[in-house]
Amino acid sequence: MSDKILFVDDDKSILDAFKRQFRKNFNMDFALGPLEGLEKMKNGCEYAAVVSDLRMPHLDGIEFLSKVKAFSPDTVRIMLTGNADVDSAVKAINDGEIFRFLTKPVSSVALSRALYEAIRYYKLLISEKELLENTLKESIGVLSDLNAMINPEIFGRSGRIKRISAMLARTLKLDSIWHIETAAMLSLIGTIVLNPYLVEKYLDGGELSSDEMVHYCSHCETTYELISKIPRMGVVARAIKFQEKYYNGGGYPDDSVQGQDIPIESRILKAATDFDRYSRLEGGVEKALKIMDLHNTRYDPTILAALNTVSGIEDKFSIVTLLLNMVSSDDIFVEEVRTENGILLVSRGQQVTELLAKKLKLLYENGKIQKTVSVMKTHLGKN
Repeated sequence: MSDKILFVDDDKSILDAFKRQFRKNFNMDFALGPLEGLEKMKNGCEYAAVVSDLRMPHLDGIEFLSKVKAFSPDTVRIMLTGNADVDSAVKAINDGEIFRFLTKPVSSVALSRALYEAIRYYKLLISEKELLENTLKESIGVLSDLNAMINPEIFGRSGRIKRISAMLARTLKLDSIWHIETAAMLSLIGTIVLNPYLVEKYLDGGELSSDEMVHYCSHCETTYELISKIPRMGVVARAIKFQEKYYNGGGYPDDSVQGQDIPIESRILKAATDFDRYSRLEGGVEKALKIMDLHNTRYDPTILAALNTVSGIEDKFSIVTLLLNMVSSDDIFVEEVRTENGILLVSRGQQVTELLAKKLKLLYENGKIQKTVSVMKTHLGKN
């Protein structure tokens, strides 16, 4: 967590004065003008707070701090100016969400107090954000584990879609890997309310009638309504809602959204889901790519091109046979695991979670399932 403060002013003598005044109390950085300040942020420098003058060439302080907010929303912004007019203060607060608006000359005591409060506020924001994200990740993990226990076949498919989606996102150098992986893992939850035969037929690569397809795609809206109620899950929910939307505007939902207006997460999900579906047909990966190329208007061309580069990557990882109680988190099953009564516990392609590994170990020790299993050793599912 950074506690560094960036001072931005077009007057070097003022920056030198800040350096003399506060060098013993704060971790500081300096930028001579707004363009240099933005360059520092573009290069990945993290700041708890930014103190900016209002009147500067190229960009005034209001415009500069608005851009700072876009680069780093959590960085606390302080405006410092000799022009104490009300209009500037109001505009600065509204456009840049300014934490403090201080006028020159400002005493070192007053500025120090504002800086300490800014750092404290920044740490509070980051702590709350980390708490929410960790809580959310744990909740999603529990939901996924429950899904694995209730419907291992759907969970296995979701796991495969997640791996393909993550590889595509990394190939495309996207930042929101977590959003994409989470959307993939939750993308099929709504199918629990559908006819199992219809779901299996579609996910095994079969073609549905128009009415069947509308009925099947209703699971996207069902899942969207469920996930959108969870705080901070808006991106994930929207990705799931449009996961069966064609790039050319067709598909589900039946609306005018098309092309780049479809969320990038949804475009990746569509390609990953269809690739997994068609790969199950005779001909495997090669057949899947041919079918998708034949229907290429359904897919973002950039994503379809990326799919060709990652489609065979899992074949490069070794497959080993283990005692079932020796599987570990992130192993991928290359065969089904069933109880002695034929009940499906793990589907082909399903990735092992800690909870699943514990369950399999217990069943193994009780002699309720097969003794060995083939798995693929890989860590592709990790960030």
